[in-house]
Amino acid sequence: MSQRLIAISDIHGYYNEFIKLMKEIDYKKGVDKLYILGDMVDRGPESFKTLILVRNLQLQYPETVHVIRGNHDDEFLKIIKMLYNNETLDTDGWDLYAGFTGDELRTIEVYSTLLGDIDKGKLIDWLESLPLYVEDGEYIFTHAAIDPKLTLELQQSQYLLWGRYNEEKPTFVHNPVYNGRVVVFGHVCTRTIFKITGREITDDIWYDTKYYDKIGIDCGIWTGGKLGALIIKPAENKYEEVYIEHPGRTASK
Repeated sequence: MSQRLIAISDIHGYYNEFIKLMKEIDYKKGVDKLYILGDMVDRGPESFKTLILVRNLQLQYPETVHVIRGNHDDEFLKIIKMLYNNETLDTDGWDLYAGFTGDELRTIEVYSTLLGDIDKGKLIDWLESLPLYVEDGEYIFTHAAIDPKLTLELQQSQYLLWGRYNEEKPTFVHNPVYNGRVVVFGHVCTRTIFKITGREITDDIWYDTKYYDKIGIDCGIWTGGKLGALIIKPAENKYEEVYIEHPGRTASK
């Protein structure tokens, strides 16, 4: 059996859709290489469950499950460190990144109760250990972007986590990156990338058709789009795509 590389990004708390997607792609634990490209939490209905599921999977299969920290995960880490150290919460950060209970119960008390179910220190250690990029052969997996002006070793964390995307100015998606490498990334919904690169707008996975060195896989589940999986078959030099649509979108059909 040829080993597959499976990349999923920006789950954003859509736990049920993530489970459905894993079943749809027939994920083989310990066999397939799984890359989770960050933003496991926030915006969706069950962020905390999603985070713990991914953490447990990675701890159980460390050789084949690779988890990358996204900007939302990074903000989440800052918040739980403040809670862990009994520090005063940054209210601006809290308002932006506190939607982990999945409904209107966005209070510190509810949040602290959820975190109380596990060892916060171990969760902090795990989140802090997550890399900002992982290499696998010709592929580079990261959350947001790679600065093509710098080597991988000199990349700035801010750029890897947040990137730079603008309709007027040339950005990561407009420029070649590294010769002979392919960057697989999330962070920005693919419909936005299709728009700023002048192509037909869709929620599907975006492939760079100019330089053939970038693939965007954030299909915008939290905005009503899809949760997508990019399946790479290196032995066959083939890509496959699998999608699970936002539950509201499915219900409206």
